[in-house]
Amino acid sequence: MQENIEKISKLANFPIVLFASVMGIGGLSLAFKKASVAFNHQAFLAGSAFGFVILALIVFALLFVCYGAKILYYFKAFKEDFTHQVKINFLSSVPISMLIITAFWSDFISKESGFWWGILGSFYVASALQLILSLYVMSFWFKESMKTPAWFIPIVGNLIVPLSSAFINAPKDMLLFFFSIGCFFWIILSAMIMQRLIFEQSLETKFIPTLFIFIAPPSIFVLDFHSLFQTYSILSLMVYFIALFFVLLA
Repeated sequence: MQENIEKISKLANFPIVLFASVMGIGGLSLAFKKASVAFNHQAFLAGSAFGFVILALIVFALLFVCYGAKILYYFKAFKEDFTHQVKINFLSSVPISMLIITAFWSDFISKESGFWWGILGSFYVASALQLILSLYVMSFWFKESMKTPAWFIPIVGNLIVPLSSAFINAPKDMLLFFFSIGCFFWIILSAMIMQRLIFEQSLETKFIPTLFIFIAPPSIFVLDFHSLFQTYSILSLMVYFIALFFVLLA
């Protein structure tokens, strides 16, 4: 009886924040992929890239099944994630994970193969889900005043859409739409959260690691800028140095 109660409680309390681990593993796969290209496709780097992306797929599938079971059997607990001041920001980690995995595979699969339609479908589904969650989360912000670095997660999701479309040839207007949203709210939220961290209540110890997310928006901005405009500029170089500064600070 006690074991059944423990199983129920674990599933009902299954954390949405675990999807952030897929973002990290998937990001590592992209980093190793770029490194393998930079170093003449060394076997170790290429193998590591594929190893991490496969691990990301496995973890994503397991989390998706577990969280799907939570939605199915404990819908009330699932609804509570949509009203929690911190957890709500991690909802976007689901489409972000999909976009990162899509970005890895998009240039490996031929456009003539059946798998290409799966990649294309995954990109557009994740992009639509990202937009819906961004609208919902931002409308939630209007009602709740707690400022936390986790707010960056749905914003970063918008910046990842152009990054993951490099080989998909998505409409440029669509990519600029997401890029514009990400840039606008990144600048505003950076000011708001810095103001909170410096002049208001400091973060609890358990939330200190979330400060690393300050690195993500400027880093992805630089990659988006090159992907969208096929060039670098003084602006993108300055933003890169902002990202580098936050790396050193963190």
